[in-house]
Amino acid sequence: MRAVRRRPLLQLIATIGLVYAGFCLLLFLAQEKLIFPAAAAGRGQPLPVASQVASEWLPLDDGSRVRVAFAPCAGASDWLLFFCGNGEDLRSGVLRAASLRGYGLNVVVPEYPGYGESEGAPGQAAIERMALAAARMVRARAGQGRVLVGGSSLGSFAAMRVAAEGLAARVLLVAPFTSVRAVAAQSFPWFPVAWLLRHPMDNLALAARVAVPALVVHGDRDQVIPLRYGEGLAKALGARLIVAHGCGHNDVPLEGSGPLGADLRAFLHGGD
Repeated sequence: MRAVRRRPLLQLIATIGLVYAGFCLLLFLAQEKLIFPAAAAGRGQPLPVASQVASEWLPLDDGSRVRVAFAPCAGASDWLLFFCGNGEDLRSGVLRAASLRGYGLNVVVPEYPGYGESEGAPGQAAIERMALAAARMVRARAGQGRVLVGGSSLGSFAAMRVAAEGLAARVLLVAPFTSVRAVAAQSFPWFPVAWLLRHPMDNLALAARVAVPALVVHGDRDQVIPLRYGEGLAKALGARLIVAHGCGHNDVPLEGSGPLGADLRAFLHGGD
C-alpha cells in the first residue's frame, strides 16, 4: 500500500520537474526576443528627416554592415559616439543624433546588428564588434579632437566596451545596468538565469578597465532597470551619479535645453 501511495507523489514531482524544465527551455530559446525586442522592427521603414543628419553604412570585420546616423556640428572638434537602447533602431538614432548635436559636438549613433536594415543578428559578440568598429571609425574622423562615448540602457554596455578599450576620453551612461545577468535574475528569480543566459553583458567586469571620467544618469522611477543598478555601476566606476527625479526608464531628458542640460554639457566639455 505504501508503494502505491508513493507513486502519485512521484508522478506529481516528475510533472512539476518537467514543467519547470520546459519553462527553462522556453526562457533559453526566447532570450533574444526579450533582450533585443526591436530587432528587425524597423526594416523597410523610412528614416525620419532631421536637418543635417545623414545615414551611412559601417562595415564590420565579419563582413556585415550596420547603419549609423551622423550629425556633424559646424566648428566642433569633439565627437560623441552614442548607443541607443534595445527598443530603438536608427529611426530613433537619427533623432537622438540631432538632439545631442545641440551640445556642440559631432554625433554618431549606430544601429545594432539585426535592427532595422542593419545586417547580422543581435547578440553580445555582435554588439561588441559593432561598438569597437564604430569607435575606430569615429577616432579616425576626429583627428586631434576628443572622442566621447555614451549609451542608454543596453547601449551602456556598448559604451562601456569602448571605454574599456581606451577608445574614449569620457563615458556617459544613462539608465545603465550592472549586468544583464543581474537584471534578468531579478525578473526571473525562480530560474537558473546564470546558466541559461547567452548574453550576460557584464558592465561591472568592464568597470575595472575604464580609466576615464564617467557620469551616470538614472531615473528614480525606473521599473525596468531600477536605480540601484545605476548606483552600483557608478560606485564601481568612481563616477558621479545624477538622479533624474520623477523619471522612468525611457524618459530621462538628455536634450541640452532640459533640466539636466547644464550638468551634461559641463561633463561632456569638461577637461580630462
